[in-house]
Amino acid sequence: MIHLIRNTFRYASRKYWDQMARDLRPVYTAPSEAAAKERWGEFAGKWGQQYPAIIRLWDNAWSEFVPFLDYVTRSLDPTGRGRARWATRWKPALNAFAITFEGRITPTGN
Repeated sequence: MIHLIRNTFRYASRKYWDQMARDLRPVYTAPSEAAAKERWGEFAGKWGQQYPAIIRLWDNAWSEFVPFLDYVTRSLDPTGRGRARWATRWKPALNAFAITFEGRITPTGN
C-alpha cells in the first residue's frame, strides 16, 4: 500500500502533491471496495488526463490493493502528531498481513 501511494507521487509534479494527496485519501480510506471504486472514479476523472500513468498504476494494482481495505489501517495516526502512535497502531495490521500473506512478509529484525 505504501509503495503504491509513493509511486503515485513519482509520476506527479511536486506542485500537485498536496492536492493529489487530499484527492487520493478517500480511495485508500474507503470503508468498502465499492466506496473505494467510486472515489477512484472521481480521482481518475480529475487527474487521469494529466497523469494517465497514475491511473494505469492503480488500475493494475487494484486487485492487490483491495484486500487492504479490510484491515485496521485507515486511521493509523488520527492526531497527526508523529510516527510513534503510527507504529503502535500498525502492529495489529502487520500481524494480520503476516497471517494472510504468509511467506511474503519477513521480519527485518527491528
